[in-house]
Amino acid sequence: MRQLLNFFVICKFALKYDAPLILTGYNYIIKVRVLIRRFTMEKIVVSIQNGLLAEAISQMLTESGDFLPFRIPVGDKKADLVDSCVMLQANILLSEVSYGSGTGVKVRLKEARELRTKLPECKIVFLCDENSSPDIAREIMLAKKAGSINAFFYSSVTAKYLLAALASL
Repeated sequence: MRQLLNFFVICKFALKYDAPLILTGYNYIIKVRVLIRRFTMEKIVVSIQNGLLAEAISQMLTESGDFLPFRIPVGDKKADLVDSCVMLQANILLSEVSYGSGTGVKVRLKEARELRTKLPECKIVFLCDENSSPDIAREIMLAKKAGSINAFFYSSVTAKYLLAALASL
């Protein structure tokens, strides 16, 4: 009886979130639970110019089990950051701010304003290097103070701290 009740709860969840229900013999509950886990993970869009750093952060987010990261290349004309966040219904946008083209403070704040109007429930988080660009770090701090973004982090923070802080948003 208990298994049947669990099955109905899982089916209800699958219908609510439009998740495909896969029934393959005895392992059906495990497969559906994996789907449920995937649908309850926080979707995070990672927009970082440095490919190595972007890949490392994406890998760290995936391994945590709490996040489902999507990398959006910076400066790619085909991939508009705001439209990608809306299409994916992202919970968090993690954007790098630097001197590079397409990652400047004004560009990122413009994207943040546009994202706020199109997807207000998405949390906007900026990442910057406080040592090599202290002026950018100050502008980001002021943007957080003004309420333009939800959070910011310096690139010198540890991976554990970044994960914990993103999970708390």
